[in-house]
Amino acid sequence: MAYPNTYRLKVEATNPSDLTQSVTKWSTVATVKGNLTVFVHGGDRSASVSHSNYFFANVNPESSSLIYRWICIDEVTKTYCKSKTGKYLVFPNLPNMTIPSGTLMKKKQYRIRLDVKDTISNYTGTHSVMVTAYSDTQMSVEIDSRHNENGYIDYTEEVLIIGVANINGTFINVANATFTWVISDSQGNQVDLASATKVQNSIKLPARTLVSDNIYNVYLTVNYMNVTGTATIEYSTMIDSYFSFEVEPSTGVAFSTDFIITAASQNVNIDTSTYVFGYLKGSVEHYLSRGSVKSMYILKLPQGESSDQLTLFVRVFTKQKKTYYFEKTITVTATTTTATEFSELVSSTHCDSIDESIQIRMMYEHFKATMPSERLQALELMLDGFERDSKIYAS
Repeated sequence: MAYPNTYRLKVEATNPSDLTQSVTKWSTVATVKGNLTVFVHGGDRSASVSHSNYFFANVNPESSSLIYRWICIDEVTKTYCKSKTGKYLVFPNLPNMTIPSGTLMKKKQYRIRLDVKDTISNYTGTHSVMVTAYSDTQMSVEIDSRHNENGYIDYTEEVLIIGVANINGTFINVANATFTWVISDSQGNQVDLASATKVQNSIKLPARTLVSDNIYNVYLTVNYMNVTGTATIEYSTMIDSYFSFEVEPSTGVAFSTDFIITAASQNVNIDTSTYVFGYLKGSVEHYLSRGSVKSMYILKLPQGESSDQLTLFVRVFTKQKKTYYFEKTITVTATTTTATEFSELVSSTHCDSIDESIQIRMMYEHFKATMPSERLQALELMLDGFERDSKIYAS
């Protein structure tokens, strides 16, 4: 295949026992250039001209063959930064760098950029932050989070963001400071933070406060002892890999129909991804598989909820340390299996695999309203253990 280009891939499948049973599927394949995810910690910030300023970065995927090129540029004149002796600054080939004290000039803005290249794969990546220099007694504020690892947020999980502030290199007492947070999307619309939890210098957003495929700017203002500082950072919920989530067939019968559940990707590093499949009932996640590199399962499913609609999901953990989440809704009608047959299934199953325990859990949830109370209590204890096992392995 050539780059850049798009191809159509045809797949045909025929039942060897019945040649009249066949299916044809077409898939679009796009060739893309591999990239590195580069993220400089802290976001846009203020910096003291009388103190050294430190910058740290994360690069994914990690490699021993990475070359780091840090650049400091005067944002107004577009010239490279110079040292106190008038020489252009040269930074070492490292994932972190330091701008020495006295290098920056007060009331000026500087762009700190990091370009990274993998000399083996030829993957590249870049990221930059804006720095405003000051000399008076001012506050330097940075925004920290585990999302600083690559700038990506899994919107289906809780989001914890922390503000870090210091005055002339000395960290403030956060208990006596006021932290004000504002989050807006790529269209400038502010995110409703009414349900967010704010504790001193941190803010925690409930899952799904943000939405997928968007860019968010986080603004923080800190007030302490009549001194004010600000910081801004950009996070993304945008997917940059070509994953797809497919379920065949789209309709079936609970605990009877074999559903083929597949997470596919055109990513060349697909074999390094980990997958967790499951379904939603009453807004609760129930796992269908443990986390593994296996991207396809053939499973029986429980009956859907309203109008027999069942929502399936897959969570993909990539080598680049990003988590992608996909949903698909299918129709699963009531089963013809009886509670007696289910009871016999329980008594004859050793449940020595996590898949078997999950299947019994699904069927049990379906039949428990018709089961005797004494058997119900015993099965609750047994199946709760199976479910814990599934969650441990899924995580």
